[in-house]
Amino acid sequence: MLWYYYNKQQTLLLIGHATSRLGDQAWNFIVPLVLVVVSQGALWVASFYAICGRIVTLLSGSRLGVYMDTHERIRVVRSGAIISVCSVIWVTFLFAWLLQISDTSTCFHGNWLEWLFQQHCSWKIKSLFIFLSITGSGEVIGAFLTRVSVERDWIVELVDPENLAHFNATLRRIDLLSEISAPLLVGWWVNTSSISSTVYSILCVGLFNILSFLMEYGILHWMNSVGNWNTHSVTVQEISSRDVVDSQQSHAEDPILSSFSIFIRHPLNWVLLAYACLWFNATSPHGILLTSYLAEEHVSNLTLGIFRASGAIFGFLGTLAFPWLEKFWGLQFTCLISLLLETITLIFSCILIESSTKNGWSLSFSLAMIVVSRVGLYIYELGESLYLQRYTEATQRGRMGAVEGVLTHTAYMGLLTAGLVLNTTQQFLYLWIASAMFAALASLLYIIWCTLFVEDYHYHGDSLQLKHSHTLEQQQQLDEWGCGWHTHLHKR
Repeated sequence: MLWYYYNKQQTLLLIGHATSRLGDQAWNFIVPLVLVVVSQGALWVASFYAICGRIVTLLSGSRLGVYMDTHERIRVVRSGAIISVCSVIWVTFLFAWLLQISDTSTCFHGNWLEWLFQQHCSWKIKSLFIFLSITGSGEVIGAFLTRVSVERDWIVELVDPENLAHFNATLRRIDLLSEISAPLLVGWWVNTSSISSTVYSILCVGLFNILSFLMEYGILHWMNSVGNWNTHSVTVQEISSRDVVDSQQSHAEDPILSSFSIFIRHPLNWVLLAYACLWFNATSPHGILLTSYLAEEHVSNLTLGIFRASGAIFGFLGTLAFPWLEKFWGLQFTCLISLLLETITLIFSCILIESSTKNGWSLSFSLAMIVVSRVGLYIYELGESLYLQRYTEATQRGRMGAVEGVLTHTAYMGLLTAGLVLNTTQQFLYLWIASAMFAALASLLYIIWCTLFVEDYHYHGDSLQLKHSHTLEQQQQLDEWGCGWHTHLHKR
């Protein structure tokens, strides 16, 4: 019934997004399973693979932001699709190669330092695995290019400002549904397939992922050819002539400095920092760290499944509540309440987990607190996205999205690195406490930002006599609507 609520282009964009997210989640589910087969159960292998992907993304994030801001959107999406397709093909080929080598299974015993320097593991296998981990980052980079171009930029042109909150919530619901359904579908298909080969499994999932990327690109390409007026980015020359990004020419040789100079001067910088803090979270119901800890605590598979599904359901409830809360409370207060909910529930989960050794019920209540915290997490994620869409210039969205990606990947990579060091059941409790502390830090950063800025819905009697600056989109709305009313971010 999407066509009942959205127009044709919006419906097609949602269909393309749903297809690519389903393929992406299926790929992200099958890769760790194949890594377990390759390494014969060495858990550090999945962390090493993920960290390599994050490092490559961090090194290229700012340059990708400049690329997105200075090229047509459809060209950016095309580049993302090509990078993703090539990465999936290479990773599938390298997995097949590793699985054909007879002594691969005995090569990954011990921790990663022992693996790197041990003599009985050939450098051929080591080189193949390192190259595999680096190549796998291409799928992350390709998905990042498409996501930022579509979610941070494209939909701002397709959706009316008053409907952005609802549309963003719909995108997050699609993400959650794909997060739930993709593992179930892949698991069902692998178990019922007449061919149980690992290579066959990743080959089929990889092919589906490739088709999903190509389908989304095909939809967006058609939309670009039909609605040429709303799918082109601003060129570097137009940026200079409008004097929107004054650092573009001065830092043209250094995209990292260009991106972060915009971020530092942007009024939403503390909002993004608060969001990045939430990525240092070892208590994610679908995260590998918490799942491993609960398995060591002899939590049943049924309980793990219920816990993971409950986290997704409560996150889904958060996406349902966000548009209504934003409408009645305003974006600023809604985000504040969501962060406080996240922080308080995680702190309570820490208190309860400390006493779980004495009271068996404490672990269950601690997990319940984590499930409730997902409501606050998803509400703030939607609020942060809406902030960027409302108050970021079209010529800066790519770079702001890239900086957001760098910050979140840094936090998540720090979590994975900490997981490599604190790898026992007792030490995981420190990661649990650290997750609550980072949530508290996010709340503190946002509260400080709220003391500096206020979101105000106000009236301009004469659009020619404006007392403060506006983004190009805000000025266009004032000129087209003619009513003089709009929402703006003011310093207190």
